[in-house]
Amino acid sequence: MPNLTANHNKIIITGITGTIARYLTPILLTSGLELVGIARRTPQESLAIPVHVGDMSDEVFITSVMRGAHTVIHAAALTRSAIPVKLKESNEDMTTLLAKVAYKEGVKRFIYLSSDLAINPAGPYGTSKLACENIIKNAGLIDWVCLRLSPFIGSCNSLDNSTFAKFIAKIQLGKRIWLPAGGRFPVAPLSAADLACLIVKILGTYSELKKTYTVTGEIYPLADFISAVAEKEQLPVKTGNVPMGCIHIAQKLLMALPFIRHPLLESLTVLDRVPEPSIAELQEDFGFQASKLVPMLNTIENMR
Repeated sequence: MPNLTANHNKIIITGITGTIARYLTPILLTSGLELVGIARRTPQESLAIPVHVGDMSDEVFITSVMRGAHTVIHAAALTRSAIPVKLKESNEDMTTLLAKVAYKEGVKRFIYLSSDLAINPAGPYGTSKLACENIIKNAGLIDWVCLRLSPFIGSCNSLDNSTFAKFIAKIQLGKRIWLPAGGRFPVAPLSAADLACLIVKILGTYSELKKTYTVTGEIYPLADFISAVAEKEQLPVKTGNVPMGCIHIAQKLLMALPFIRHPLLESLTVLDRVPEPSIAELQEDFGFQASKLVPMLNTIENMR
């Protein structure tokens, strides 16, 4: 990755203890960036960058951290809540405050890590992410970019809280994997390395952007992902088929329960639909192209 030290000073990353920011940080550090994290609670592990812990609804605290920042990468989000008010407080209200302070402090670019669930949202999480996108677009910022991310994969670590990491763990443990529709539907996992590469390219762009991009990995059937992992691990894989009809019935029943809310349930409503990625724009604006399946697996293998 190119060294950006001469062109950028402080880069703020919110949600530094979350899965996405935790994987992005060490990769972005290789570009010579001065990274500063914001978190609600003290990290349990060393993150190799300064981390400011505080109340993210406190304007004084946010202002003190953001002063002198060139860019904000907003990765913090509440994903699991059955209470719309909690989602609003943790997502929309926080985004409103961050955008307000970024505007006041003259931050040059605001990068928001959104979700592909914000496209025609089918549940509260996607609705909340779309609302945050609109907040950023209307905040009067010098420049902004919203990245609607497909499901993220950081490593082969079985402790990772991602669907694809759990598939990898089951293959490694020799467990049977139950695949919706036999794994025939398309998936597009986005690797941490590809996302970090895209962010570095965005940071190196000096023209005004003010755009929303849908960012996915390479698109292929889930069964191909499972087979490629099994081949790489040199392990047999045992699969089973779950009819799509059963999944949609279960999803509807669970979504009807007010105390159960998880992005996975929303993902099930669009299980057989991969959002159209902004491939042409990403290539034209940043020269970005997602990794092929095998190189992506090689990269996450190194982050085991």
